[in-house]
Amino acid sequence: MANILILSLVYPPDGASTANIIGGLAEGFAKAGHEVCVITSTPHYNIDREASIPIILRKYFLNLIYKSMNGRIRVYHIWMPRKSKNKFLRAVEWGWFCIVATLLPIFLINKIDFVFCCSPPLSIGLSADLISRAKGIPFVYNVQEIYPDIAVLSGQLKNKLIIRAFIAIEKYIYSRAAHIIVIGQRMREKLLSKGVQERKQTVVPNFVDTTFFYKKKEGFFRKKFNLDSKFVFGYAGNFGIAQEIGPIIELARRLKNQDDVHFLLAGSGINYGECLRNIKKSNLSNITMIGYQSYKYMPDFYASVDILFVSLRSDLAQTAFPSKTMEIMACGKPIIALTSEKSDLADIIKEAKCGFVIDPINIDMLHDIVIKCLNNEFDIVSMGRNGLKYVINNLSKEIILKKYLEIISKCT
Repeated sequence: MANILILSLVYPPDGASTANIIGGLAEGFAKAGHEVCVITSTPHYNIDREASIPIILRKYFLNLIYKSMNGRIRVYHIWMPRKSKNKFLRAVEWGWFCIVATLLPIFLINKIDFVFCCSPPLSIGLSADLISRAKGIPFVYNVQEIYPDIAVLSGQLKNKLIIRAFIAIEKYIYSRAAHIIVIGQRMREKLLSKGVQERKQTVVPNFVDTTFFYKKKEGFFRKKFNLDSKFVFGYAGNFGIAQEIGPIIELARRLKNQDDVHFLLAGSGINYGECLRNIKKSNLSNITMIGYQSYKYMPDFYASVDILFVSLRSDLAQTAFPSKTMEIMACGKPIIALTSEKSDLADIIKEAKCGFVIDPINIDMLHDIVIKCLNNEFDIVSMGRNGLKYVINNLSKEIILKKYLEIISKCT
C-alpha cells in the first residue's frame, strides 16, 4: 500500500463540486488500504456552513495552516480568503496556495510515495512536480478543466506574454507527469492536439454517488415555493463566465404567460447579480432565484423539478465538463444541455438518451423543444430513467474508483 499525497485547491467542507469529487476519491483510496494525506485550502469557494459544523480545523502553524482529520485521512488546510472576483487577486491567492502546498510536504511530511494533484489551478502541477523532484516520487495530474485554454477563450486572459508563459508551464507539467487523467474524451483529444502522448492519458469520468442523489419522492423545494401544480424547469450551479444563463431567462420571458410553468434557479457566481437584474427588468414572476444551496440539499432540489438545464459555453465545450450532469442523471431527471454538439457533455446526453442538446444561441429550437415537453410529445420520464441506468452502470463511485486505483498501482 502507498502513502498518497493529494493536492487540491478545494476539499470538503467547501461546497464546490470538485471538492466533493476529490473528497470521495480520498476516502476511496483510504478504504482501499492506502495512507492518504491531503493538502488543500480553508473553505473559501462555496462555503457550506452546515457541512463545516462537524469538521474541526485545528491551528497547525499560526493562523496560516490548519489541520483536520477525516477518518484516517490527514488534511492540511492552507488559509485562503473568500474567493475574490478580482482576477489579479485570485491569481495571487492561487500563487500563495501553491507555494505553501509545495513547501509543507517537502519539509514537514516524511512518508510520501505518490502525489495526486487536481487542476485547476494550473500552477498546482508545478507544486506536484517540485514535490516529485524533492522526494524522488511520481505524480499524476488530474485535469478537471483545461488551462490556460478556458481563461483565454473566455477573455479572462489577454496578455500575449502571459499566455505564452502559461502555455509553456502547461506543456512542462504534461511532460513531467507520470500520467494524466482527463474526465472526457473530447478533453483527451484536446490534449492530443497539444502534443500529449496517447499512452500517457487515461479518460476517467467523474463519479456520482447514486445512493445519495436518487430520491423517489419530490423534494421540499417544490412545496416550499408552492410549485406543486406547476411544470418546473431547474438550474443549479455556477452563474459564471462558462455558463449560458441568458437563454434560460429568455425562455422564461417567452413562457411568462403560462401560469403552469415555473423556473427555479439555484447557485452563485459573478453573473448572479446581473441575472437578478435582468429578471427584475423583464418583470418575470415565473422565475425564482434561491441562491447557493448546501450540497446536502441538492438531491431534494433535483427531485423538485421536472427538467434541469446544464449549461456550458460552446467555445469552452472541449475544455471542461459540468459534473452536476451526473448528479442530475443519478436523480432520474431529464436534461436540457445548452452547449455545443461537439462536447463531452453532448456526447453523454446522447449516449445515455437522457435529454436534449441545444446550441445556446438557438433560442427558437429551445423554445420548440420545451413546448413539446409541456405537450407531452416527449417521454421525459423515460429519459430520466435512462440517465439513472447509465450512471449506475458506468459512473458509480465503485466503478470509477477502481479505474483510479489501477492507475495508482501502475505508477507506484
